[in-house]
Amino acid sequence: MNRCRLLVSSVVLVLLCLIALSGRAETKVVPLPAIQWEYKVLFIRTPNEKLVEDALNKAGESGWELAGTLQFGTNGIQMICKRLRRATNTAMP
Repeated sequence: MNRCRLLVSSVVLVLLCLIALSGRAETKVVPLPAIQWEYKVLFIRTPNEKLVEDALNKAGESGWELAGTLQFGTNGIQMICKRLRRATNTAMP
């Protein structure tokens, strides 16, 4: 029985040492490039929900995502959209 405990203890000790030593391997950290965004502002002068949805859906078809809104009293809503900048994009549609 003592031989069995000694053997199990030795195996556990060896495994723990191997685990501890494997964590010492050098890891190379590669920085990711910064995310580049482009923005588009949509100004909607109507409280009509369907027209607002249509404008957002049309922008969404081109990859634009709503990032925020600003309310201008009763004059309308400014909707700020963003999307990942593409390397070939020079102008926003």
